[in-house]
Amino acid sequence: METRWNMADATDGKVLFREEQRFNRGWLFAIMVAGEVIGLGGIAYVLLVLVPADSVLSPLAKGLILAASVVAPAVVLGLTFLTNMTTEVREDGLFVRYFPLHRSPRRIPLEDVTVVEAVTYRPVMEYGGWGIRRTRGGKAYNVRGNRGVKLRMGDGRHLLIGSARPEELAAAIEELRRRG
Repeated sequence: METRWNMADATDGKVLFREEQRFNRGWLFAIMVAGEVIGLGGIAYVLLVLVPADSVLSPLAKGLILAASVVAPAVVLGLTFLTNMTTEVREDGLFVRYFPLHRSPRRIPLEDVTVVEAVTYRPVMEYGGWGIRRTRGGKAYNVRGNRGVKLRMGDGRHLLIGSARPEELAAAIEELRRRG
């Protein structure tokens, strides 16, 4: 449904549409920090109170477990804040990049697209949440909200691209298909 695209393949084509989206950081940060505090508190309680001092775990092992309990969630939190999705419609194609998971943009071939429609969808119910999601019938790229553009392919599959400006994105894709 998509191909990798090399930056060396770029043309100086005109950009018809560009959008960069990030996760809604405020509530996500609050949830992740609360989870970190609760989880770390639970681990500390178990290691320092419930595990006897003369147990198999040495003080060094306890310290390493506590350190890992802080570092691992901090890395996840950091990656969440770095994550962004860039969607571009240019004269040379439709491209989606989900950084840091994609090192280069993915080119979405429009030759097989039969329908382009701006939609409102239910991220959790239809796709299991936000991110890069696979379903029985296709795939979704989304980072926030409940609006996007659904591309229906000739073989029945679909690709959903989340967007805060779905009407503009759909119009740009249709313009590119007309030029095709």
